[in-house]
Amino acid sequence: MQRSSISKKLTGCRQAELDTAVAAIGQLARLDGLYANVSGGTLLPLGSITQAHCDETLDRNVWGVVFTVQKALRLLDKTTVGASVILAGSTTSVLGTVNFSIYSATKAAVRKLTRSWVLGLKGRAIRVKTLSPGAMHTWAWWNWLLRMSRSSRACSITSPPRCRRATWASRKTCQGRCLLRHRRLGLR
Repeated sequence: MQRSSISKKLTGCRQAELDTAVAAIGQLARLDGLYANVSGGTLLPLGSITQAHCDETLDRNVWGVVFTVQKALRLLDKTTVGASVILAGSTTSVLGTVNFSIYSATKAAVRKLTRSWVLGLKGRAIRVKTLSPGAMHTWAWWNWLLRMSRSSRACSITSPPRCRRATWASRKTCQGRCLLRHRRLGLR
């Protein structure tokens, strides 16, 4: 038995791209799993949120997920062993985040979509789950946060991350080095 796979990165709210990807995958006969990581947002305080900001965030984070799963559904139905749909959630859907309210609301919508789809797909061989890993506090993430705070002044950085690198001699030394780096970056 020959196995084939296709991996495609696309924007979920662009219908033409979705149709093309589903048609290409359909050539292989079925789809065993789908990971919908449609996400993004801008840090804005309540007084600065615009209709365009809301539309853009909803288009990407909610409608992108809906249309991606909907288009892939007929291919997911073809599997006999059970297909999996994993939606990228966020801890902000439960906890909330300062100046990230629209993003948090869209991720809460993704959680609710998951719960509704679990009920709607009952009896079919399709599992739906939400994965909410939370923010990955890497240097790239902190640099992005720093750029956002400088560009929009809507973001506030309250504390540096706690570095967990096992290669450094001790946690205390590690935290000391992180603080020095954060002071150089202007984070603390």
